[in-house]
Amino acid sequence: MKNVLILMFAQIMVKVLGLIYKFVITNFEGFGDTGLGYYSAGYQIYALLLAISSIGIPSVISKFVSERVAVGDYKGAQRIFRICMTFFVGLGVILSFALFFGAEYIATAIFNVPDTKYVMQVLAPAIAFVAVSATFRGYFAGLNDMKPTSYSQIIEQFLNCVLSITFVYALLGKEPYIMAAGGNLSTTLAILLTFVYLIIYYKRKKLKVDPTQKSEEENMTSMQLLKKILVISIPVTISSIISVVNPLIDSSTVSRCIQTAFASMYPIKEELEAFAMSRTRYFV
Repeated sequence: MKNVLILMFAQIMVKVLGLIYKFVITNFEGFGDTGLGYYSAGYQIYALLLAISSIGIPSVISKFVSERVAVGDYKGAQRIFRICMTFFVGLGVILSFALFFGAEYIATAIFNVPDTKYVMQVLAPAIAFVAVSATFRGYFAGLNDMKPTSYSQIIEQFLNCVLSITFVYALLGKEPYIMAAGGNLSTTLAILLTFVYLIIYYKRKKLKVDPTQKSEEENMTSMQLLKKILVISIPVTISSIISVVNPLIDSSTVSRCIQTAFASMYPIKEELEAFAMSRTRYFV
């Protein structure tokens, strides 16, 4: 119950802080619905890749780590943690590069609004760091310690709140997509700083392993263990992807349809794209 209450408090704080900064930046002059449209459109692509690289990690790692810890197999628990860290961080890095260098193509192909690429590019590095952070959170959940998960979520959202407001305010007078990119840059920086907190916590609280200890996992290769992990994580990830894809399809459809319907009223393409983003904001 203690862990449940800690998580409940953390989620309430995350939601409240998210409400605060979105309300504030939306009411900044020059940002408004258009800026929020750019902000949300780029974030949806990021969220999709995030779901692929990290959504199923915490629950899967916590399951296997807790199983090993329950029988005193600390060496096996650490091995599972290392295998998960290597695989998911590698996947996160690949997706980060894919989003950064493919941002312009994605922005044009999905939204027909090339300027959303800037939002995606500032978010791209965050994917790898989120994968690392998710691995740490799953590890500590397996040790029945929910403090790092809860505290890191609150720290991340607090920093995101403060930095989003600061960056968007500093970019007042710029184009809405530039302000939106600045707002989302805060997400990347907040995740990076949260990652530092988790590294420090891990160094203090990680399991102490006796090198001479025998582990039941020693009879399995790294590939066999990874396969065992993916069997559980993939279904969890697929279910999460479905919930992320729905709003992405809505945004893409609305953006393209609005640009087709109002093309005669907005002969300048940049103005048409900005108008489409301002309307798309209501569907995200």
